[in-house]
Amino acid sequence: MKSLQVSIVIRTFNEEQYIGLLLDTIKSQAFGQEQIEIIVVDSGSTDDTLKIIKNYDVQIIEIPKESFTYSKALNLGIENSRGKWIVILSAHSIPTDQNWLQGMISHFEDPQVAGVYCRQISWPNTPWDEEMRIEKTFPPESRIFFGNKAEDMCFSNVASCISKERWLEQPFVEIPAAEDRYWALWATQNNYIIKYDASVSVWHSHNESPRKSAYRLIEIEKSTDICMGRKRTVCLTLQNAIGMLLKDSKQIIRYDGCKDKRLISIYNSFCRAFWFFYDFK
Repeated sequence: MKSLQVSIVIRTFNEEQYIGLLLDTIKSQAFGQEQIEIIVVDSGSTDDTLKIIKNYDVQIIEIPKESFTYSKALNLGIENSRGKWIVILSAHSIPTDQNWLQGMISHFEDPQVAGVYCRQISWPNTPWDEEMRIEKTFPPESRIFFGNKAEDMCFSNVASCISKERWLEQPFVEIPAAEDRYWALWATQNNYIIKYDASVSVWHSHNESPRKSAYRLIEIEKSTDICMGRKRTVCLTLQNAIGMLLKDSKQIIRYDGCKDKRLISIYNSFCRAFWFFYDFK
């Protein structure tokens, strides 16, 4: 391969903590750097994110914060890309080794592969409940999804790679969140393959308040409502909140570690369910 092959699209908003580390990690990948371009789509950072990025050879696209959606930022970045394959990374997801990019790209030797996502590993000192979520969602066994065998697919644009040719067929749908899973579902329903490769991984997890965690879940449920044509009601929101509590309770019951972590998880679970119900508009 001699021409530019890979476009890496990164979304940023106040990511000064990790963006330098991410760009350094990309530059250290065992992959021809002349075959890579990096595109950063920033949605109004007010910290030193842009100042740090300007120290690197990257293309910067700036959009107003109020116009940001995950889909819009990604589609804009990909529209301005030149690569055959599009690598998508959150600004705080860091590949764990130098072979990550090559491992992701290698799957596209099969032209039926539309997208690949990798394992996520929690950062040290991640809250227990978040650590459990990451481990359950991104297990150590690789998977292949196609056709109707995609029920538990968790395709994630935290760290993914897609074929630009497939994206031209179907850009990311403009929904509040979970644009990645709906795109992957489109792919499997149209005779393409999605792969989960657990042999390559990124560091990624959240250490956020229950209310912020609830907000992310609200955005996912809003997207589900849109895609399913489902009418949102108070009863449905209450049902969602109770379901979250029950799901968390099962994990907490199975936990056999530190008692203090168990108590914190119980507290966070109730708070997250409360804020989910209270803040859902």
